[in-house]
Formats: sequence, structure tokens, C-alpha cells
Amino acid sequence: MYRKLAVLGGCLLALVVATGRLQAQVPAAQPAVAPGATRLAADQWYARQKRDRTLFYVAAPGNGSSLEDGGYGIMVFDRDNNWQFVKRIPLWDYPAWLGPGDFRGISAHADTGRLYVSHNRGVAAFDLRTDKMLWHTDSLNTGNFDNGDCCENSHVTIDGKTIIAGSGGRKDRWWVLDANSGRITGQIPTPDTMRPHNIVMSLDGTRMYLAPNFNGLLSVLDTSTMKVIRTVGPTTGDTKTLTINGAGTRLYSTMTELLGFEILDIPSGKMIERVEVPGFGWNGRRFGHVTPSHGIALSPDEKEVWVVDGVEGQYFMHVFDNTITPKKLIANVPTRRPAAWITFSIDGRYVYNSNGEVFDAATKNKIHQLVDEYGRLAGSEKSLEIVFEGDKVVRVGERYGAGQVRTAGASNQR
Repeated sequence: MYRKLAVLGGCLLALVVATGRLQAQVPAAQPAVAPGATRLAADQWYARQKRDRTLFYVAAPGNGSSLEDGGYGIMVFDRDNNWQFVKRIPLWDYPAWLGPGDFRGISAHADTGRLYVSHNRGVAAFDLRTDKMLWHTDSLNTGNFDNGDCCENSHVTIDGKTIIAGSGGRKDRWWVLDANSGRITGQIPTPDTMRPHNIVMSLDGTRMYLAPNFNGLLSVLDTSTMKVIRTVGPTTGDTKTLTINGAGTRLYSTMTELLGFEILDIPSGKMIERVEVPGFGWNGRRFGHVTPSHGIALSPDEKEVWVVDGVEGQYFMHVFDNTITPKKLIANVPTRRPAAWITFSIDGRYVYNSNGEVFDAATKNKIHQLVDEYGRLAGSEKSLEIVFEGDKVVRVGERYGAGQVRTAGASNQR
């Protein structure tokens, strides 16, 4: 018996020694981040291990000043996870008697990693890595603007250094702001296109097209000099929303008194095609935004034009074949209520409207409805996609549904 116990003890001792040697040969696991690193640093390290991620940013209220479409804030949705709600980026506070106001514009810049929004109470900048607000030119408090002077739609320039924002109160100019500080650096007089409203940038960034409210002309801004060099138009009605092709040769515009759109030739400045939606009337019926059609977008490959039908009782997005003249209606896509805006995902696979509805661009079927953290239906005219590679912004979309067919030598930066 003692001999058996001795043998067993020897075996156990040998096992312990062998295990110790094995453990000594296995290197200790290294921490993912340095000891004492902040939680933010750890989160950023983990983010860098992930694949590309496409997020959809929605500024609300962005369908007027009502809070019914997602409340107040910049909502973020994860496109790669069926547009699941991610978070709400907080904004500046407002007094109850004044109300939240409404957003007028949204744009972003990949290299600087910043998001810019314009509001009827100013312009604000956000760091997309931290979601922190960097500055806000509040017209009620800072004195940067007289009350009511800011702001309408806005857009950051292609180099990320400047923001162009329409004046809200003074009807004959656009503001030039330093994108790093929000400081006003200049003004752009637009006496021929009063009442600043919409703005779209050419794909190469050399031009911006400044559209007024209740005017058929558009001002052409040279972004190198920040001066208006000419006008385009007029359209046959007052211009409402607009988009542009990638070559910078065609403008597509909706307007008052038209269920459809018109196409302007930019080099000549003349209207070259008027497109009316066939089989759908509107005379004598109510519609929003002072026009039967308010939203318009080109597919990124420029093969299709999508235009809103906001006439009471016939809520659609009408799709036209853009490869032929005259343009041919190819689909009528129903919406849950009148939409006022349309834009595409960066890759062209999806179509977003201001109702928060998401559509498959190929099949034209509705595939999702945005819902916020409280289960409310969410949506806005002011929205865009942003692509991250880990914690780095690598590409940004835009809200105007502009064409992306590039010509030789065109810039790839957006």
C-alpha cells in the first residue's frame, strides 16, 4: 500500500512540474490598451478592430419645427444592423416659450471628421469621433448674427475650411463662416436670387449653386473666390429643391405649379426639358411646401430621377428613366404620407425620404422605417450617411441626392 501511495505521489509531482513548465512557455497575454488608459482610448482601440461601419445621421426636428418625427437631437442609426437606433447626440438647450426651432441643413467632411448643421438659430459643428459639439453660433446669444439672420441651408466646402450658409433674415446674401471656429469671415451678395434657401455643391467642389425661395433663377458661386459669377435659369416656376449631375452640366429642379421637375443646362443657363408626371393630377388639391413636388434626387449612377408627389391623397415617389429624352416614368413608389425630401445611400443601394422610410433602390420596395429610442417613427429632410473605418471617418454622403458619375480629372473627395 505504501508503495502504491509513493508511486501516485510521484505521478502527481511530475504532473505539477510539467504544468508549471508549460505555463512558463506560454507568454502572458498583453493588455489591449496600456495600463491606466482612459475608457475613451479603450473604446477607440476596440473600434479600430472592427470593419467599416455605415451610420445614418438624422437631424430633428427637420420637417418643420414639430417634435413628432423623432424629437430633438441628431439621431444616429446603424445601416449595417438594419438601421437600428444607436444614439442621440445632444444639442443646445432652448427656453420653453421659444420652442426647438428646426434644422435647415446638414453636411460633413471626411478629412476633418466634422459634421455641420444649420438651424434657424445658428450653425453648429460636431466632432464625429467623440460626438461633442465644438461650436455653435447661436443668433440669440453670441451676437454673431442679428436676430433672425441665421440660418437657412448650409454646406461645407470640399476642402473642409469654409461653410456657406443662407441668411434667414437678410434676404439678399449668404454668410461665409470659418469651419474651424464658426466665425463670420465674409458675405456673398445675391441680389438676383433673393431669399436664400437651398444649396448644392458640384462634385469637384469648384461651384455651389445657391437657390432662392420664390424665384426661378439660381446663383452660381465660385468657391475659390467666394463670388457669384453668373445665374442659371429661370425655371418656369419658383425653384424649390434641386440636385446636380456629377459632370456639373445639368441641374434638376422642382418648382411651384409643377408635379414633376425641369432640367437646366448649366453651360447655357437655359431650361432644356420639362418633365410632368403623367396620369396624376393636382389642380384644386392641397399639397405641402407650396408645391406638388418638393423633393428630388438622382441615383448615384444617374440612370434614374426620383421626385416626390405630395398632392393630397396620392403620396408617391415617382421614378423616371434618366438615360433617355424625353424622360420616361418607370415606377410609382408609395409612401406612408407626403414626403418632402429624397436622398440616396452613398453606394446607391438605398433610398431615404424625409418620412424616415428606407427603400431598396433596385426593387423599389420599402424595407424599413426609422424608429427612435422611444419607439417613435423618426425622419427628417436633413440626413446623410457617414462611413467609418474603426474610429476614422473615411467617406461622407450628402443630402441633395447628387449624381456621382465623374468626368476625367474630377476630385474624388466629398
